Amino acid sequence: MALLRTYEIDSSRSTWKLRVGDTDVGGEFRELSGNLVFDFEDVSACSIHLFSAIAGIGIENTNVRNENGDSSDTLDWRRIHFVSWRFREIGRRDYWVPGALRIGDLAKVESLRFRGPTPEIADAHGRLRAAATAIANIEASRIRLALDAQQTGNPAAGAEATLRFQIGLVRRMPAESKRVAA
Repeated sequence: MALLRTYEIDSSRSTWKLRVGDTDVGGEFRELSGNLVFDFEDVSACSIHLFSAIAGIGIENTNVRNENGDSSDTLDWRRIHFVSWRFREIGRRDYWVPGALRIGDLAKVESLRFRGPTPEIADAHGRLRAAATAIANIEASRIRLALDAQQTGNPAAGAEATLRFQIGLVRRMPAESKRVAA
């Protein structure tokens, strides 16, 4: 049995939510995408990459005009993006994952608490499915700088923002497993 598994994030079964203090940040969230490389023998070699575009969080226009009249696409700062450096096991299927997090135009070193992947289940299309969750707690005042203040409100001093990912994972069933399943 191979202990290194590469999963794609199933965007149709994955979501994310941002909560600032006691307020869920509204807006139209787009699909979550990315991948997870998980090594059951060496968790320090694991990596995760998460990406989602943001729409409707107080940033309605996709083009901005600068002072000389030129316009530029704002997509670069209308996103959530996380790339990990390594995993460290802190419990059964529970990991601390440091990496680079970008929310809007805020970029910082941050860590996720990653739980999963769950045991795999074969689907009708010959793929293996699993799930995971990842949570980041960030100082709310920093999130307010990255997103529209009307959406994030005015959080109390010391309040936290919580970014929660519910992740559906999918990978192709190895050829040897298909023969056994048939």
